[in-house]
Amino acid sequence: MASNLLQRVETALATYLQGKSAVTDLTTNIYAGRRGDDKSLPCVICAAESAGEDDPPATGNKWVEAQVSVHLPAPEDVDGVETLTDGNALSDAVTTALDDSGLAAGLTTGGTLTVQGVIWGGVTSGAEDGIWTTVISLKLYSMPS
Repeated sequence: MASNLLQRVETALATYLQGKSAVTDLTTNIYAGRRGDDKSLPCVICAAESAGEDDPPATGNKWVEAQVSVHLPAPEDVDGVETLTDGNALSDAVTTALDDSGLAAGLTTGGTLTVQGVIWGGVTSGAEDGIWTTVISLKLYSMPS
């Protein structure tokens, strides 16, 4: 059941961001994390990592740990100054789309998922193996509908 919930959360996050023109104007490569195919840069990957025990017990309500990550080519070194070119705009657009008081309602999908609340977990970023990644952490209080 938890695995199914994680998949629903990933799909809801990806669908939500695909509906935001500020994001899709910069990339249409928005994926649910469990999708196994290659992911082209720049891209946004929506992953639900874990769902805890029912809270309160026997309700079906769970806290789901989710991460939305923006992957870009690593910064270019131009005369000793690293630049992300258009990458900052994509990271900013995704962060702004998720930092929305209507996010829980926007993630609630007809008949498959109800998101009752969202806690913002913060943003981290860094480069590894030629890819710059910005990660937005979220905690969703949700249940399958």
